[in-house]
Amino acid sequence: MGFREECLPRSRPSPAKLLVKAPSVEREVEEIARRILEQAAAGRPFREMGIIVRAQETYVPILRSTLERFGIPARFYFDSKLEEHAAVRFLSGAVDAMLGGWDHAQTLGVLRLAPRFADSNSMDRFEFAVRQQIPNSGLGALKAILGEGAERLKRFIDNLGAIEEWRSFTLAPKDWAARLRTLRNLAGQSGLPAGSHEMALQWRSQAAALDLFDEALQEAAEALTARPLAPGSRERSGPNPQPTRALASPTPNPGERSEPHPRPLAPGTRPPAPTIQLPDFWRAVKSVLRLEPLRLEDRRRNVVHVLSAPEARQWVLPVVFVCGMVEKQFPQFHRQDPFFPDAARCRLNAVGIRVRTAAEFERDERALFDSAITRATLLVTLSYPEFDSRGDRNLPSLYLEDLVLPQQEFRAVRPQSRHAPSLPGRIEIGAPVLLDFLRQKTARLSPSALENYLQCPFQYFGSRVLRLQTAPPRPEDRLDFPTQGNIVHEVLAVWWTSRQDLEPLFEQIFERFLEEKQIPPGYHTERLRNAMIEDLQAFAAADRWPRGGFQSRMEEKFVFPLDASLQISGKIDRLDVAPDGSAFVIDYKYSRAQGTKERLTNENLVQAPLYLMAAEKVFGVKPAGMFYVGLKGGMVYAGWKAGHVEGIPDGDPFPQDWLERAGERTLQVVERIRAGHIEVAPADVDKCRFCDSRDVCRVETRQATVVAGGTDDRLSSSVSGLHPTEGA
Repeated sequence: MGFREECLPRSRPSPAKLLVKAPSVEREVEEIARRILEQAAAGRPFREMGIIVRAQETYVPILRSTLERFGIPARFYFDSKLEEHAAVRFLSGAVDAMLGGWDHAQTLGVLRLAPRFADSNSMDRFEFAVRQQIPNSGLGALKAILGEGAERLKRFIDNLGAIEEWRSFTLAPKDWAARLRTLRNLAGQSGLPAGSHEMALQWRSQAAALDLFDEALQEAAEALTARPLAPGSRERSGPNPQPTRALASPTPNPGERSEPHPRPLAPGTRPPAPTIQLPDFWRAVKSVLRLEPLRLEDRRRNVVHVLSAPEARQWVLPVVFVCGMVEKQFPQFHRQDPFFPDAARCRLNAVGIRVRTAAEFERDERALFDSAITRATLLVTLSYPEFDSRGDRNLPSLYLEDLVLPQQEFRAVRPQSRHAPSLPGRIEIGAPVLLDFLRQKTARLSPSALENYLQCPFQYFGSRVLRLQTAPPRPEDRLDFPTQGNIVHEVLAVWWTSRQDLEPLFEQIFERFLEEKQIPPGYHTERLRNAMIEDLQAFAAADRWPRGGFQSRMEEKFVFPLDASLQISGKIDRLDVAPDGSAFVIDYKYSRAQGTKERLTNENLVQAPLYLMAAEKVFGVKPAGMFYVGLKGGMVYAGWKAGHVEGIPDGDPFPQDWLERAGERTLQVVERIRAGHIEVAPADVDKCRFCDSRDVCRVETRQATVVAGGTDDRLSSSVSGLHPTEGA
C-alpha cells in the first residue's frame, strides 16, 4: 500500500518489577495503599503514581473506599451511570411515583433522596409513620400523616403534587421536555459544610447530572419528533419555516363510508409532531438515561490516577500498580459465540468481511498487559489475591509465567486513627439527676427486662431506658417471630379452657392479626400460617398433660414486692393448680426443642424462679414445678419439678435455695442498673445479631480496641498514616 514499517529503539529504560500476593482482594488493595503512602513519605507526589485496573467492576468500588479510608487523594478515570446518580434517581423517582399513583413506599424512597430532607428528625418520624400504614397510596394520605413541626416537608410534598395534573395532559414531545425541565427546581443543594472538598465534588456532580438530565429530555423529544419528509421533497430551513397544515379529505359520495385522509404534504415539509401522553414520553426518556454515561470533572492535580487498562496506554508515570493479576480478570476470557463460531468468522475474514475472532480478542488482552507493565519509568508493582470471596484459591494470570519477578511479602495494615487510641474505661451514668431517674424507672421491673440487662447492659439501656423505637417492619416482614408467638399464645389461651375446635379458632385469631397489623397475603404468609397450625395441631395431638386433675388459669398477671424498693411484674401463660394447693407454672415458647432445652442451663435467665415466687406470693399456691413448652417443629417439655406426680413429664429437681438465690441476684442486677452501669458487655455474642442496638454499640470494634490496649508499643510505624494490625 506504499507504507514502510520502521522499528525505533526504546527511548526509556525498563522499570523494575515486583509481584505481591495478598490473601484477598481487600487486603490486596490495602497493600497498594500502604505502598503509595510509603512512596509519598519518601517525597514522591501522588500525581506521579497510578493504579491500572482491568476488572473495574471488582476493583473500582474497593479502591474508592480503601483510598478514602487511608486518606489518599485519587482520581478515577471511569464513567458512572447517569441513572444511578442521586439527583437523577430523585427526579426519575418523582415521575415514576406520580405515574404510579403516589404509592407510599415508592414516594417515601423519593423523599429520602431529597437533598434538603435526607437527614432530618421530621423525616425520620415521618418515615416511621408511613411504614406503619403501607401499603397505601395518594399524596393526601401522606400529608395527613404529617404532624406539627413539619411545615417544610409539607410544602415540599405540595410542590411534588404540582405535577399531578401532568397525567391528564397530551402534549408534543418538545413541550413535555420543557415541562420536565422544571423538575430540577425540586433538587436543592446538599447540606455539607461550606468550603469542604466533598461539598465541591458533590455540587459539581449534581450540576453535571442535572444538565445531562436536561439533555436526555431534549434527545428523547427529538427522537419522538423526527419524521420522514414528504416524498420527493427536501427539508425547509431558515429562521421562519412555513407551518404545516393538514388538508381535509374529499367529501365522500352519499352512502359511501370512507376513512378521512390528509392530502399530500407540500414539498420540503415534515408532518406535524405527534401529541403523546406522559407515560409514552417518559419511556423514551428512561431509555436515554439508561444509556447515558456520567463523566465528572476533577480538577485536582496532586492525586493518584486510577486508570483502566485501555486508558493507561496513553499514560507514562514513574510508579504504577497493576492489580487483579488472576485468570479471567487479566486477561479477561473471551468465549467463542456458539451461534457464530470462529470457524465461520475466519471464512468471512477470508472473503474480505472483517469480523473479530476470539484469538484477536486474546491478542488485544496481551497488548493491554504489555502496555500496562511498560507505563512506569521506575517501578511497576503487580498484585493479585490468593483467594476469592468464597475462599477458593485463585489461579494467577498466565501472563505472570513469562516474567521472573521477585515476590514481596504482604503486610497487614489499617488506617491510623484520627484520635489517639485510649483504653475504654468504665461506661456508666454519673449525673445525680439521671441516677434519680433510673431509680424511678426501676421501681417495677419484669423478668424479661432483667434478662435483657443480663444479656447486655447497653441493650437494656437502649430498649428499656431510652425506649428507642426501631423502624416499623415492611409489610412482607410484619409476620415476624414476636407476632407468630403472640398468635400461638392467644390461640392456646382460648383453646386450653374452651376446648373448641383448634383450626377455626386459629383462623379467626390469625385473620384478626393480619387485619390489625396490615400483613399482606402471599406465599410467605401462607407458609408461616401452615407451619403454625401444624405445630398447634401436633401439640394438641401429642400433649398428655392430665387436665382433669388441675384447675387451669390462663394469662394471669402478677405484681409482688421483692423488697421495699422493687416490685416484680409479669404474666404467667398458664397456672395449673391441684386440689391440694400445689401448682405448676407453664410458659409457652414458640421455639424449637434445642432452644427450649438450652433455657435450663442459661444462668442469665431468671424468669423461672421469679414466676415460681409469684405463684406462691400472689396466688397463694405451693410451687410444684415450672415447665417451658417448646412448640415449633414438635412439642417438648423442659423444666423443673419437685417429686413425682402421675402424668407429669419428667423434669430436673429444683436447685438448692433456688428462689432465695434468684432474689438476691435480682437485687444485685437492680443495684447495677441504678448505679448507671451501661457498658457494652454481651453475655452471648451470638445473640448480638438480633439486637436492635448492634449498629450503635459496635461490639466487634470495641473488642478489638480492648485487645489492642496492651500493645501500644506495636501501634507505631515508620510510614505516616499506617500502623500494623498485629495484636489488634
